Amino acid sequence: MATLPLRGIKVVDLTQMLAGPYATQLLADMGADVIKVEPPGGDQFRTRPPDSKGTGSLWLATNRNKRSIVVNLKDSQGQAVVRKLASDADVFIQNLKPGDAEKFGLGYEQLAELNPRLVYCTVTGYGTTGPLAGRPAFEFALQAFSGLMSVTGEPDGPPLRVGASVTDITTAMYAAMAISFALIGRSQTGKGQHVDVSLYESVMSLLNLQVAAHVTTGEIPHRWGSGHPADVPYQVFRAKDGDFVVAAGGGTQFRKLCRVMGLEHLPNDPRYAELSGRVQNREALVAELSAVFATRTTAEWLAALEAEGVICSMINTVPEALQHPQSAALELIGEVPHPAGGTFRMLRAPMRFDGQKPDRAEAPPAIGQHTDEVLRAAGYGPTDVAKLREAGAIQ
Repeated sequence: MATLPLRGIKVVDLTQMLAGPYATQLLADMGADVIKVEPPGGDQFRTRPPDSKGTGSLWLATNRNKRSIVVNLKDSQGQAVVRKLASDADVFIQNLKPGDAEKFGLGYEQLAELNPRLVYCTVTGYGTTGPLAGRPAFEFALQAFSGLMSVTGEPDGPPLRVGASVTDITTAMYAAMAISFALIGRSQTGKGQHVDVSLYESVMSLLNLQVAAHVTTGEIPHRWGSGHPADVPYQVFRAKDGDFVVAAGGGTQFRKLCRVMGLEHLPNDPRYAELSGRVQNREALVAELSAVFATRTTAEWLAALEAEGVICSMINTVPEALQHPQSAALELIGEVPHPAGGTFRMLRAPMRFDGQKPDRAEAPPAIGQHTDEVLRAAGYGPTDVAKLREAGAIQ
């Protein structure tokens, strides 16, 4: 059994949607006690399709290993409940609308006064300062605003959205890392701090190479389809029966590729002898390679290229990738109890400790499943809980 490095860390989680909940799931996978504070009716992702036994599969994929309580933050008694939970927490994370946390008495300064050791994380769309600080943000809008869509798609086609939610997932990983870093800092100073992670800054970090090229040369990054601006051949090619990928831009890889294809003369061609020449003469080289690739099947090319050590790959669907023996060898998928009964399969945390994956696998909670349990541990008696419920502060 892998040691869970965050065991004993208490997290009060006021996030919804994807980035925040995925960040806290990462913390929960590592052993943290994540108390998910949901509004009446629950996190809106609970019912978002596709559906699994009455629960949104997107919600199931981001909320395992957590406890759920339902608190009405518009009620002053509900606000007091959350302040009580935060008073002895290690981490507090929220993605409320800018200003709402302070309005509810749950801002950083307000909670740090109660608990100076608290690591407080704010997840925002465009950051906490600047002209767009209060603007609502979603994955699609951030991909557009950041410039990511401008470099995604075919050169003669429209800008395209990246197929995965890279903005949200990247933000989640940065938030989990920043919280972990702040906890390490607290172990040295004894004090917590305010961690601020934005979707905008996170998605911009994915454009690190494009930004570097622009600020150093002035060039404007553009769309290359499946190709690469500085590597050739490095793209999708079409065989007799379908598409596959070749990544052979380096000199050694290019020579191996040409040997497999029976094009041994190409590395000696002055146009293609160096990578810079291959980039400059991209269209001519790709045309020569494409003509030969079209003569054999994908399986034939992959077998021949892999035997020579050329970097290449089939283009899988998601189910095909999951069914590959490598996925089983890495224990990519695990079974988790379903809140409606039985189990469901989902991706496990993509990391190992001493050769083992974290094995925590508790069901995503039902709405308010742990309200009474959490409040009892916080010092509320049965009568207190009943009064809070009667007043509409909790459910």
